Amino acid sequence: MKRFIIVLGILLYFLQAFSQDRFGIMVRCSGQANFAGVANVGSTFGVVGMGVLHAGILDLSLGIGYSYNPCSYKESQVIDIWHHEMTYQMVQQRHFLNVPFAVSVQCWQKDKFRLKIYNELEYNRLCKIVEFVKGEPQTKTIEKLGDIPHEAVNGLTYRLGLTATYSISDHCILSLSPLFGVKAMLNQYQPYPSHAPHDVKDHNPIYDHRFSSGVIIGMEYRF
Repeated sequence: MKRFIIVLGILLYFLQAFSQDRFGIMVRCSGQANFAGVANVGSTFGVVGMGVLHAGILDLSLGIGYSYNPCSYKESQVIDIWHHEMTYQMVQQRHFLNVPFAVSVQCWQKDKFRLKIYNELEYNRLCKIVEFVKGEPQTKTIEKLGDIPHEAVNGLTYRLGLTATYSISDHCILSLSPLFGVKAMLNQYQPYPSHAPHDVKDHNPIYDHRFSSGVIIGMEYRF
């Protein structure tokens, strides 16, 4: 009976808290520089649509988005029986479907300005790769989700930073978030010479980065 009263009290508290909360819809555009990659991984650009729940000093956000990232690396190929090699500069364009979940904690407020500590965990699904020799787009190959090696399909990124917001009106809020990210699960694949040709499809390597830093600009409409 005592446990039932405690659980009921917690439920009533959350019902009362949520009744005072406000919901919003946010569109975010982001750009980030990537570091600590095996290959020359370029900057990543993305857009995300999110639903936001404002619960006191906490903001809970969940969304879905798209990002694009180019990468380049060198590949050598034997061209004759004397084992002479030719080196190509390969360009790899990667397309991601992302699902971010974010928690923000307000730490400062003055008039229409607010400052928040931002935490985000984002699932990264590699859904398309376009690859070609640099300067020779006619050598283009395209791999979609069903063709991408399963080792590279799923990725996971954690980001930490600060978010500064400004209330343009009661319903429109502009935000700016400088962030630092760590990729806990890489969207990466490196073929092993020990694989027999009949055991695995002949995929080119897929490289990823471990760290990143960037900026997110967002516009929210709060109901």
